[in-house]
Amino acid sequence: MSVNCGEKTATNTPSTVGVATGRKYLRLTNESLDMRCRAGDSGISNTAGVIIEPGQTVEFRPLAWENTEIYVMSEAKAVKLAYYEVISE
Repeated sequence: MSVNCGEKTATNTPSTVGVATGRKYLRLTNESLDMRCRAGDSGISNTAGVIIEPGQTVEFRPLAWENTEIYVMSEAKAVKLAYYEVISE
């Protein structure tokens, strides 16, 4: 297994986070103090997806062989997200 971590800037356009291929675990932390964001599949929007409040952390545990892409977006201004994922080899 390997670990991939870093920072992602979420804007008002959905974009993927991390590598997805072989992912067993993904943790996202909203580092904003005043702006929430969303995470989910490619259909996320300002009204659809998992809400991540300022300072909140959410975890995703997809099946590694599904290679599930997780998308993030802000609800208005850019938001920094810290991410940590575990990838099976």
